[in-house]
Amino acid sequence: YETAPLELHLDPLTREDATSYLTAMVGAEAAEGAIDHLEERGLGGLWRNPQTLNLVVDVVAKGTLPTSKGALFAEATKLMRTEHREEKADTPFALLAEDDVLDAAGAAFATMILTGKEAISRKVQVADGDIPLAEAARLPGAGALPDILGSRLFSGVFDDRFSYDHRAIGEFLGARWLARQADTPRKQR
Repeated sequence: YETAPLELHLDPLTREDATSYLTAMVGAEAAEGAIDHLEERGLGGLWRNPQTLNLVVDVVAKGTLPTSKGALFAEATKLMRTEHREEKADTPFALLAEDDVLDAAGAAFATMILTGKEAISRKVQVADGDIPLAEAARLPGAGALPDILGSRLFSGVFDDRFSYDHRAIGEFLGARWLARQADTPRKQR
């Protein structure tokens, strides 16, 4: 290129930014209480990141405040993994148990992260940066993967390709799935 590219850097949100956003979503009292609660527990970094701040909003709106980063992600995944539309109550996804959904998502996310791939693909001809759905669904606990790609845990990337909606949630569920696979002392070592 003839000119240098414009380079932008995102700064973390300030306390005022986070409080303003939370206030608009859950009210002033709940916003201040949530920020104070997180800071008292050394979790101030959660509101500095816009993506995790959205998770905080969902959990605070439910009426609970996390005591750890893991608790925030556990509550957020419970909210993200459920079907909220009544007209979809009879779909295969809506009928799945929580562990089935979280195991399948965790298998997909762990595979993506460990292989450096970008997405799970339903296509027959899979791009180099993708994992075929048929292969990912064969992992332990991942049989429900085809049914959960439309959940809020996943984001449609483009053209029958799916990735995690939140990288941090992907890492959390991927680690959860990996830990569940360590079912013998040898695997745990």
